[in-house]
Parts: sequence; C-alpha cells; structure tokens
Amino acid sequence: MTQPDPSSPAHACTIEISDLSLLPGNPLISVYMLTYRHEGFIAQAIEGVVAQQLDVPFELIIGEDCSPDNTRSIVLEYQHKHPDLIRVITSDQNVGAKANAARCQAATRGTYVAICEGDDYWCDPAKLARQLAIFDAYPDCAMVFHDATVIDANTGETLRTGRRALRSRMFNTHEIILGDGGMIPTASILVRRAVLVDKPAWYRDAPVGDYPMALRGSALGKIAYLDRVMSVYRANTPHSWTRRHLPSISARLDYAKRIESMLQGFAAEHGPQFDHAIRFTVSKYYSDVLVRLQGSLEDKRAIYAAVRRKLLLSDRVISWIEVKSGMR
Repeated sequence: MTQPDPSSPAHACTIEISDLSLLPGNPLISVYMLTYRHEGFIAQAIEGVVAQQLDVPFELIIGEDCSPDNTRSIVLEYQHKHPDLIRVITSDQNVGAKANAARCQAATRGTYVAICEGDDYWCDPAKLARQLAIFDAYPDCAMVFHDATVIDANTGETLRTGRRALRSRMFNTHEIILGDGGMIPTASILVRRAVLVDKPAWYRDAPVGDYPMALRGSALGKIAYLDRVMSVYRANTPHSWTRRHLPSISARLDYAKRIESMLQGFAAEHGPQFDHAIRFTVSKYYSDVLVRLQGSLEDKRAIYAAVRRKLLLSDRVISWIEVKSGMR
C-alpha cells in the first residue's frame, strides 16, 4: 500500500511491503525496527525477533529509510521468507529517524509495542514472553524494560553489562527523570501502545523518543524493571544518531536546551513534585556540555555565563574550573 505521509519531508510517499492475508489480524505485540545503513547488523536484529517463543500473535514492522547500502535488499529478503510476521515500511526518499519512527509507531496494531533498532539485537528468545508475564501480573504496568550488554560494533568486544538495580522491581518517576535517556536501553522496551498515542507537545517536540516515552509511561502507570540481560546494544556504530547529531559543542548545547524544554513541559503537566529531580538532570546536561566536550575556552565561557544559574553547586564548581583553566 502507498500513501502520502505529512510528517515526512516534502510529503514523501510511504510504501508498505506486506501480505495482509498472511499477517495476524489482531497481533498482541507490534515490534518496530528502525534501520538505516545497517547492512552488517540488520540480519541479526531481525533473527532476534523471529526467534521469539510466543504463544500469542505478533508482528515485526521494519522502517527502512532508503539506505544507500544493501540494507533494503536484506530486509525485503526476510519479509519474503516471513510474510506472516514482517511488514516493511519505506518510502521513495529518506525521511530521517524521527519521521521514520513516527510512521512505524502509527503502523503498530498491537496492545503492546516493542522496539529493536537495526544495529541492536535481542539475545533471549523468551524476552517478550517474560515481559508479557509482568504485564499480566501487574495490570497497571505501562512499560517493562531490562538490562542490556554493550558491545563494540567494530570489534565485537563486550564493553559492559549494565544492571539498573540489584533486583527486579518497579521504578518511580523520580528515578526515570534522574536516569535520563541512558538508563533504559531502547531495545529492552515493551510498552503499552496507549503511551504512544495522543502525545503531549513536550513529548512530540523532544529531541529523542525513548526518554519521553518512559516519562509518559511513568505518569500513566508503573515502570517495571527485569534484572536480566535480554538485548545487546552496539556502541561506536559509524552512522549512529549520536555520531550524526551530537558531534559538536553547539549541537550538544542545543540538545541540552531541548531536554530542558521537554522536562519543563512534563513538569507543567504534572506539577512541582518532580522539580528537584528535573533541576538535577538539567544541571547534568548543561555541565556535560562544558566538561565533557572539546571546544574553545571562549565558547565555553560564553556558555557558562548563560547557564551557570541552572547548574547545581557541584556542577557549577567543576564547570567553573573547566572554563577558567581549560582542564578537562
């Protein structure tokens, strides 16, 4: 099927390659996978979804964003092999990660939505079943996430395996705010689709998707954490979002401003009870610009002067040392 997508650049024509006669009519879970220039990784990502051991219907939606390599041909080959599972959504021109995510989310049909980007993969065939069991046990749960192993995309070396807590438990909104976007691995998320629809402006305008998703989920229900590694995240991929969008101090400053705007929007919707956590997180984002990135002292001094009142005392002191001495 082909239709114009108003969220895409120049109303790019969205194309879906699927066989509706073979796909489940009412999938309980929709998995969506964003991919661009992932020819070396995409097969493993798809295999991790195909291998899921579930006794409920589910679907895999692959958003292929006009890759210049062989990603599309690999994706279409898998769709041909698994027409009862895979839907491919693409277009006649590149639309970018945000529009690609929006069209994939809009195409989901399940009660629950899982995410696995094309350079990550799932390493446990019982991942979705384990997460579904949490939703069954806790009907007020809005999202379930778990641990992930981080590997180097170039060498395959394991860099770390992060544990978010010492045991499986629920996370509250304060913890979600303080953990920011890095606490919940994207490929670990299983979320109620209700979290993704009718998004408030602070969610729609956010510079990333998983952080505001977790924030909204925590406002609509409980966030459950499973102390179990069930996905793998590849670091240092050559065409990752971070490498393409946050390489400079000016880009990182703009990103920090947009995160602050997102958190302020969340606070306006939910009241002052999260102000302390938000102030802590905003301070961290701005201080990171000053102490973690390379840039001229002149630029850093100008940034420090503009944001110093938003920094907590400890971040202000460290940032002051950086802009006075240039010592990182």
